[in-house]
Amino acid sequence: TRRSSDLSPTGAYDGEPVAASDYCPGPVGGDVFEIETTSLDAFTFVDHPLITEECSWEASADGITQQTNAWGNNPGDNTLMGCLALVSDVEYTDFIAEVDSTHRDNDGWGFVFGYNAIDDHYLAITINDIWPSPAADGIGGPFIKIKKHNGRDVLEYMDGTNNCWDTITHVDENGYNLTTMTDVPLEYEIKHPYNVGDDFQ
Repeated sequence: TRRSSDLSPTGAYDGEPVAASDYCPGPVGGDVFEIETTSLDAFTFVDHPLITEECSWEASADGITQQTNAWGNNPGDNTLMGCLALVSDVEYTDFIAEVDSTHRDNDGWGFVFGYNAIDDHYLAITINDIWPSPAADGIGGPFIKIKKHNGRDVLEYMDGTNNCWDTITHVDENGYNLTTMTDVPLEYEIKHPYNVGDDFQ
């Protein structure tokens, strides 16, 4: 997490990384809990439609790992979708989440939140590759995006007229862009912009 005050007017990062708790001390009138990731017991696994293969998850002392190269929307591959690991039996309204992850590929990965159904959830997603090209929302990689599934069907090929995702905000090589959000009970601020060529960890 990085402080918004460390951003230049173009969105470039000018400071040192800080922990989320330095930016948003918590809990804010709520509970704190950690998810056990050395087994699969705490998770429900869901696959996005029209991905290339069934997802497969494993657990180890290092945490849970997705083992396949599943991607979608297949065969168009112009929006990032794939394998979801949902924390089971947890409901929340306001939350602060800190997630440790490691990514050693040039594919997309992200964080799912606000999950109600396969066609009703949010993705905070990133890719360190120049992909998708062309992207369904017109914003190709590398990027960080927050997207909301808008309830439309996932199609093999999508563009701005039939995309099943609404891009709420994004960071790309040009800096950050905050798109107006309406009817969304969510407060957000980009706190992790990056420079092209940076590793994602």
